[in-house]
Amino acid sequence: MRSYCAAAGAAGAGLLALATPAAAQIVYTPVHESLMNESYLLVDLNHDGVTDIVLTNEVNPNTSVLSQSVFATGALHPQNAVITSHTDLALALPRGARIGSSQPFFIVGFMADRWRSVLGGHGSGGNWDDVKNRYLGIRFTINGGTHYGWARLDVEVKWNSILAVLTGYAYNTVAGQGVLAGQTSNTDASVEAPPLEPATLGRLALGWTGLESWRSGR
Repeated sequence: MRSYCAAAGAAGAGLLALATPAAAQIVYTPVHESLMNESYLLVDLNHDGVTDIVLTNEVNPNTSVLSQSVFATGALHPQNAVITSHTDLALALPRGARIGSSQPFFIVGFMADRWRSVLGGHGSGGNWDDVKNRYLGIRFTINGGTHYGWARLDVEVKWNSILAVLTGYAYNTVAGQGVLAGQTSNTDASVEAPPLEPATLGRLALGWTGLESWRSGR
């Protein structure tokens, strides 16, 4: 009886060991790459030679209005996407924000827009309108598994141009496990999730309203 109990205990311990989830491993890549007018950046978070997210800075001139958009799109796989609000507006996440399966993702995320008419009017909108050290939440696939990561950018919107700078990105090597915006290692204790302040929420709403107004009128 004792030998049976010992064997059962050992078997149970083995099952517990098998059931233990893999430890998260955050891989961080510091970069400094500018996204100028009429250009794009291919972001390969895990350096496997496959583009995961494309960042585009596009100028669209016509006879009466010149518009410009900075946006992110998933690449090659329909699961590749970014965290958005109001369907296709990419969120400019603060440091410490959670990125994982509970967030809304969309394959296209518009970050910032500007427009200028021949009559002299001009405007801008989007959640990324003049921000520094904000984070794009990313979902992408590796060998069929879903992974989460972030890309950090500064975006400056002027009346005649939009300049974005990619300053780093990271991802969790464990499929299905989330990551915190700004987290650079699995022992990074400097990342805490701050609550969204009313002013921040108001800025998001204003950014969305301005962008929607510009879209409806173009």
